[in-house]
Parts: sequence; structure tokens; C-alpha cells
Amino acid sequence: MALAGHCRRVRPKQYRIWRTSRARLGSDSTMRRWRRWSKSDFDTFRFGLLLAGLLPFFVSPAWAKPRSTELTDAVAQSETIAIVRIVELPGERSARKPRLNVLRVLKGRLQTGEQEVNFAEYEYPDGPRCEFVAFLDKERRWRFTAAPLHGKNVDSDLLLVYGFAYENAHWVWPGYLSLAQLTAYLKTGRLVYSFGGRVWFPQHGKIPWAPSGMRIDGTYDAVRKSAHVTGLGRLAGFRAEPSVNLSSRGATPSLHLTYSDRGNRPLEIKGRVQGLDQRTGALIAGFAVAAPDVLTLATLRKYLDDPRLGSCIYKFRLHCLATKDFPKRDLLLNSNGQITDSLEGWGASPLEFESAGNEAAESPGDWRVVFVVSKGQAVALDFNLPKPTNDNDKDAFRWEFLVESQVPYLFDSGPVHGTLWLKDGKTPRKITSFSVDVDPVTFGPVYAR
Repeated sequence: MALAGHCRRVRPKQYRIWRTSRARLGSDSTMRRWRRWSKSDFDTFRFGLLLAGLLPFFVSPAWAKPRSTELTDAVAQSETIAIVRIVELPGERSARKPRLNVLRVLKGRLQTGEQEVNFAEYEYPDGPRCEFVAFLDKERRWRFTAAPLHGKNVDSDLLLVYGFAYENAHWVWPGYLSLAQLTAYLKTGRLVYSFGGRVWFPQHGKIPWAPSGMRIDGTYDAVRKSAHVTGLGRLAGFRAEPSVNLSSRGATPSLHLTYSDRGNRPLEIKGRVQGLDQRTGALIAGFAVAAPDVLTLATLRKYLDDPRLGSCIYKFRLHCLATKDFPKRDLLLNSNGQITDSLEGWGASPLEFESAGNEAAESPGDWRVVFVVSKGQAVALDFNLPKPTNDNDKDAFRWEFLVESQVPYLFDSGPVHGTLWLKDGKTPRKITSFSVDVDPVTFGPVYAR
């Protein structure tokens, strides 16, 4: 987890916990050969005992699944919570004894000044160079860190909370809070988040998104797991309040509001948290509609107001140029947001989707979609998608991390051209080029629960 500014995490010098990799153990085929050594029941039993005896040495946290801990549990497990700075982390052959400079104690009786702590086996503690909050259990094991998002003082910055694991992640939920919230929770047992921000939408023909006139404001009680959100207007067919997920994965705090995860009538809104309002302590966020795929505020309002409307459906018209071997024609690409439906106009019946990605495209940066024509034959469409051309585009609202499907937004952000290839042998043949238009949005059906 990389932190902004000068608040980067400090790691000990070449510290490693000994572990046996899959390469050391041998490949799967090697393991199978080992198992074939035992020809009798006795040999099988003896080999089983050997594996059982060696198993503790082979177990490695690198193979474990990511862990997660509720923030309230992390606080409950911590006998000491303090604002600290790192003095020293242990080296490779040193004892597990980090040294921390304790600046202020929020919970517990630990003395201020330099203190020696420890950490659990297979956990890998770290923290930023600036001051941060350390969570220690009753054995003074350092279990969690809350680090400033922007490398600022812990009193004024949002704190990202995470636990430790050797290689895989140890997430904490909610993944962030302010020092004021932490202090209030220690005193009162209440952990309430306030948040607010504009809903952003794409601008037709442009890469950057822009904030709309719709603003979301709300509160979330992380103890009671209840929320109250305003600003969306009428919510026909949706529950009154959403479920809320506060995450800090990738060192980027996000806010996820889910009113419905039904595939035929979803409503999910995601926000990127940019910081704290220093006056109110509220989270400042920019929101985007993750589902359904809406290109305009008007489309969203229409969708929210009518419970008969299902997910947004987009069709992309490919205007193909005539060539010597190919007549001028239009193809219709049917999309459910991910371009996984069909291609019409090539033959008597729609072509079925086969694959999508940019690895096989002829030109770097293009995006290829492949449809099956017949056995051994396929049509490949290479799309030259709009790309940022200046710093304003590159530094614009990062919507792509918020929405579930990116295709409608990319096709709406600027002129899209492409090349049609026919794959009926080892070398694809270029057939023609095309331009793309987006049809007006339609809505799918809504099925009974």
C-alpha cells in the first residue's frame, strides 16, 4: 500500500521470514512421483507420517487467502492504541523487536518516548515515515496501523487502517477513519461517518468527466451498520437506504453504496474519497454510478423514477467502408456493458462472442473483440479507443475505477475507429476499416424476484 507525499512506508532491511516455495517443494508432477514410491500400505503410512512431520515447515502465509478484520474488532483486540513514529524495524537476523517513539497514548498505559514492541509470526509490520497510529495487543504485539492518506499530521488527515500479513493482504473494514472518529469511538462506542459530494458523469465526445447538479449526502453508523442517504430523488422499486462499504484497497479510500445488486435492475454508486472537510469532519467524495451504465443524469433520473426499467442496453453501429472484397455495410454490436452479446449483419444470424482484450490486437493500445463465424473462422474487431492527449485528461476524475463496465463510456468519449480482420488461418486478413456510433440507450426487462 503506497502512501502519498512523504509518508511512505518504512520496511526493515531485507527482512524475510523463511518459507519454502512451491519450487523448493517440487512441481505437482514431482509430488505425484513421490506418492508413487510407496508400493505397500506400510510405505504409504510411513510416507504420510513423514509429510505430517514436515508440514509445519512447508506451510507458508504466501499461500493463504487475504485476511479481513472489522475495525471495531481491531480496536477491541488492542490494549494500546498510540500515535507513534518508527525508530527502527528489525533486520533479517534480528529479533522481532521494532522500536517506536510513542508521542501520544489514545488507549492503554504505555509510556511515551521510545518503546520496544514485537509482532506475531508471519506478520510483517510497517508504517510510514511520518507519525501514525499503532495498535498493540496485550502482549505489545503490533497488529494494525492507521496511516495518514496524504502524509499529513494524524490530527488533520484521513487515516488508512490495515493489518499485517507476510505477503497477502490483511484488510480492515471500514478501511479508514479520522483521529476524531477514533477518539470518539474510544470514549462513546459510536463510529459514525458523514460524507458528501457531487455525482460525476461523462461528457459526450470528451475524455474528462464533469460533476453534475446531483449531490449525495449521507451518514453511516459502522457499529449499527445503518445508513441514511439523500440526494438521489425518487427511488422507485429500490430500498430506502443502501448498504455501505468503506474500503481502502490500493491505498485509495472508496465509498460504495448498494441499493440493489439485482442483475436486471441494479443500483450501485461508488465514490472516491478525496479527504476530510476540516470544518465538519465529513468525507469529501466524488461519486459515479457503477450500475447501471448511465451516460447522462437524465438517463439516471428516468431509471430511478420507473420501476419497470431494467439495466441499460447499448448498441454500437459499425459503419464499414467498402473495399474490393467487402461491400459497404453496417454491423451492429449488441452490448450488455461488457460486449459479450453478439454481432449482427455479418451473416444470416448473429455471431456469438468469443473473447475480448488488448493482448491480441494488431496495434498496441487497440482493443480486440472476437466473434465466431464457423469452426476455424472468426471475425476480429480492433477498436482504436480515445486516449488522453494532455495532462488535464490524464489527471481527470478517475471514473474507470468506479464503474463496473467501461465500454459505453469509452465509446462515448470521442471518435472511435477500428479495423475488421478475418481469422480463417494462421495469419489474420485485414478486410476493412470502420467508424462507430452509439445508439440511444434502451432498457432491459425487469424480472420478478
